[in-house]
Amino acid sequence: MGGIRPVGAVSCLIYLILFILLPSPLPSPVLSAETGGFRVEQAAVELPNIKVYAEMPGITADIAATDNKTTDNDTGQTVKYQITGSIGSAQTLTAEIRPFAQSGEGVGYVFLVDISKSLKPQQFDHMREAVSALIGNMAQKDMAALITFGKDVKVVCDYTADKNELKSKINALRPVDDMTQLHRGLTMAVEMGRRKDASLPARKVIITLSDGEDDFAGGMTKDEVIDLLKVDRIPIYAIGFFNPPPTPKKDEHLKMLGEFARRSGGELIMANTMPYNEIYTTLNSRIRNSFIINLTCDNCTGDGQVSRLQLTLTAGKKQITDGMDIRILPRVKAAPSAAPVPAPSAQSQTAQITATLLYLISGLTIAVVLIMIIAMRRKKRLRQQNNAVKAKYAGAQRFNGKQHEPPPVHQRGITIKFTDILNSRIYEAVLDKPIVMGRNKAYCAVTIADDIEVSGVHCEISRGGGRFYIKDLGSTNGTLVNGVSLTSVQKIDDGDTITLGQTELRVSLPPEK
Repeated sequence: MGGIRPVGAVSCLIYLILFILLPSPLPSPVLSAETGGFRVEQAAVELPNIKVYAEMPGITADIAATDNKTTDNDTGQTVKYQITGSIGSAQTLTAEIRPFAQSGEGVGYVFLVDISKSLKPQQFDHMREAVSALIGNMAQKDMAALITFGKDVKVVCDYTADKNELKSKINALRPVDDMTQLHRGLTMAVEMGRRKDASLPARKVIITLSDGEDDFAGGMTKDEVIDLLKVDRIPIYAIGFFNPPPTPKKDEHLKMLGEFARRSGGELIMANTMPYNEIYTTLNSRIRNSFIINLTCDNCTGDGQVSRLQLTLTAGKKQITDGMDIRILPRVKAAPSAAPVPAPSAQSQTAQITATLLYLISGLTIAVVLIMIIAMRRKKRLRQQNNAVKAKYAGAQRFNGKQHEPPPVHQRGITIKFTDILNSRIYEAVLDKPIVMGRNKAYCAVTIADDIEVSGVHCEISRGGGRFYIKDLGSTNGTLVNGVSLTSVQKIDDGDTITLGQTELRVSLPPEK
C-alpha cells in the first residue's frame, strides 16, 4: 500500500471533535470505504513476539469485543475481517488487535526543532506555543525528548516526563542560526527513536517543523537519510512550510521532506492547511487513535538479517496491505541454571572471611594513597593554572601574541546584563572598566564557572565613543557573536548573542549616548 491521502482542515477538525467527544469504550468498528487506509508505522521484535503499531482509519472502535466483525459502509452488511502477516517466508499468527488508547502504553515523542533563521520569529513563536500545548497534554506514561538543528545538532533535553522541564527548554529556544542541518537532525532523531531503554515507551514518533532545506556544506546527504529509514523505521510527522514567494527550489525541498515522512511511515502536512496548534493536536489525536497488532512467529529465525514484515487487512472482499523492513535479532536465551555447590566447612568459612578482610584493607589502603596522589597533582595543576592566568592578565598583558594595554577607566559605570538563553540565568556587571568574562572569578567580573569549555579569561566587553565592543582574549574555543567567530575587536548591539564554550548569552545594553 503505502499511499497516504492528504489531510484537509475539515477532515482533521472532524477527527479532533470525535476524539474529544467519543466516550470509552467506543462503538462498533466500521471499515470506511472512503478512507481505505492501513499503514504499518513501527514494529518491536522480541521473538517469537512482534508488536506492530499501525493506523487503521476504517476501524474506529474496540474490536476485541466484536468477534472480528465490522460493517461495510458500501453495503451496510456485517462482514468478517482479519489481519494476516508474514516475515520473509515465515507466516505469522495474529494473537491480538486492540486500540492503542486502551493499551495503557505511553508514547515517546522526539521533537525536532529548527532554530535557523529560515523560520520567521512569528512562525517560531506559534510553533513553540503549539509544542508546549502538546507537552501539556501528554499522558501519564508519555515521555518526550527535544533536539534542535541549525548550524549544529544538539540534544537539548533527553527523554523525560517532566512537563515543566520540557516547556522551559522549549521556551528558551530562538531562531538564531544562519545554517540548517536538517539531514543530521533527522538522523539523530531516528537514533533516539530506536533507543530501547527499559524506562522508555516502546512506541516512538518524531514531530518536526521544517521547509525541507539542508544548506550545511559537507553535511549528511538526503540519500544517507533515506538509507537510514529503510530498516526499523520510526514514523516522522513533518509539518512543511515555506516563506513566500513559492519557487521550484522550495517546492523540491518540500517534496524531499515528504519523501522522508512517507518512507518512515509518517506523513507530511503543510502548515498552511490550518493553524499550528490544530496541526499538533490533530497529529496527537491520530497517534492515540492507532492500533496495536500483536503477532507471533514460531518459525522466524533470529539471524540478524533484514526481513520484510508484510500485513494484510481483509474485510469482506476488500484487502489493504502494507509493510516495512525489520531486522530480526537472535532470541534472548535464558541463563543456564548453576550446579548446586556444596556447603563450605566452618574452617574454610573462617579462612575465607580472613582473606576477604585482608583484601578489603589492602584495597582501602591503595584507594586512600591514590586519592592523596590525585589531590596533590590537582592542587599543583590548579596552582600552575592560577599562576599562568596571573601572568596572562596582570598589568600590561599579552593576548594572541599582541601587547594589550589596559583601556582607560571610565568615570561613570554602566550596568550590562547577560541572559543565559538555555536556563534564563542572568549575569550583571558594571562597566566602569572593561568587563572580563570567563571561569576564573579572581579576574572576571562575569564568572561562568559551570562550563568547562569556557577559558579562565575568555573575552572582554569595553566601551568607547558611546558604543560597546567585544574582544576575544585568546580563549581556547574562541568567542562567537550571533554565531560568527571573532577575529578582531567587534561592535555589539543590544539583543546580540555571544557564545562562550557551550554558554549562549543574550546581551542587554543601555541606550547609546
